[in-house]
Amino acid sequence: MRARLIWSPDGRYFITTRKDNRDLLDLWVINSTGGKRPILETYKYQMPGEADSTEIELHLFDFKAKTNKQIDIARFKNQQIGYWTRKVSKTESGGGFGFGFGGGATPPTWLGTNDYFYASRTSRDQKKIDLLKVYTDGRVQVLIEERSNVYLDIQRPEILNNGNE
Repeated sequence: MRARLIWSPDGRYFITTRKDNRDLLDLWVINSTGGKRPILETYKYQMPGEADSTEIELHLFDFKAKTNKQIDIARFKNQQIGYWTRKVSKTESGGGFGFGFGGGATPPTWLGTNDYFYASRTSRDQKKIDLLKVYTDGRVQVLIEERSNVYLDIQRPEILNNGNE
């Protein structure tokens, strides 16, 4: 599985998540469209009701100091962690073709400043979502707690007036 890295605006830090899925059982899917023979796809997947002892971890790497810090944002069992990139113009993104294309493209940077970024934690049943401000020193501030008796969805937040509104 590919790691997703998001950099701080100044390039000193990057964040990523980590989860050990080795103990999860295989799930098989048969893709039988468009070819002469079906293709068997296998991947690790937790089915409803199966025990999962691993939890997702959020890591902050300090590129300058060459250190790794695990950020403690655990609240829900088997939670999901999300984080966002800031919006970029077509010029910054290499002409609108995505990062890495068009020459001189800006690498993806986190939504926030050099000192903090925004993240979310979501319960497995997706009925609880917290919007967080995570500081590079490891502090975590809960900005919004959303609770419902039905499924919730989260989108990338828009930051107004540098977060002062």
